[in-house]
Amino acid sequence: MSGIINEDAWVVMASFEGPNEPHPEFEDMLRMERERWENEARQAGLDPKTNVRLQREGITALVAISPELEKAFTPAQTVWKAE
Repeated sequence: MSGIINEDAWVVMASFEGPNEPHPEFEDMLRMERERWENEARQAGLDPKTNVRLQREGITALVAISPELEKAFTPAQTVWKAE
């Protein structure tokens, strides 16, 4: 799932509906997803703490990346023509 998180053009890369009460396995899953994107930021030469967000809205948890990380992560489109 990918979508815009706000007007700053942060992109939601993962969205999870969580339990109503704290659940360790759910928190572990969120941590692993956040760490995955923090690693992508490091590989792109970006600060993971300022380019990856974990945002909660009620029971929904969103992992979002900055426009800079999204640009580094998404390969440039190429134009080609079959002959």
